[in-house]
Amino acid sequence: MDIDQIKAQWKLMDSTKGLADKVDRDFLFRKRYKSMLSLTDKLRRRYLCSLILCSVAPLLIKPLAGFIELPTALMIAYPAYFVVMFALNLLLYLKLNKTSVINLPVKDALVGITEFAIMRRRFECVGILIAIPLIVYIIWILRAADNEGLYIGGLFGAVLGVIIGLIVEYRTTRDVHRLKEGLRKNLDDDAA
Repeated sequence: MDIDQIKAQWKLMDSTKGLADKVDRDFLFRKRYKSMLSLTDKLRRRYLCSLILCSVAPLLIKPLAGFIELPTALMIAYPAYFVVMFALNLLLYLKLNKTSVINLPVKDALVGITEFAIMRRRFECVGILIAIPLIVYIIWILRAADNEGLYIGGLFGAVLGVIIGLIVEYRTTRDVHRLKEGLRKNLDDDAA
């Protein structure tokens, strides 16, 4: 077999290449597809930041212990809360990584994102139910310490934490909703 025969065979095979490239280009450059990848990446980064925060936050009790004597119950409950939240956020992060808009069919990706949204809501409820008594306990301890600055700082921190939590919750809910809508539209387009 000489080089001219190989070139001729190559040209025969090349005729279907244009069709495959067009399909790939149409798929990859659809605005919804890019949006879904962007939203998935945002959610991954948000949960990665949550994991980092849950790893670092237990260390923040140490400076407070330098100002006032903290009860043993708080010294155990505070880090335990962040251990629980780390585990829950890790499960959500892993679930989100399994639910790929690239590697899964649209229907499976939509089911995976819906399962992720349900799991996220449940874990969020658990986190809030654990956090409220812990925050109240911390504020009570700061009030009992007879240090007005620590008490006001604790209240300010609690309010600021709630505001930041609500903003993050709003953005996460919005991103999950947009991701689900994009997948639904793709499912409808594929069905049509």
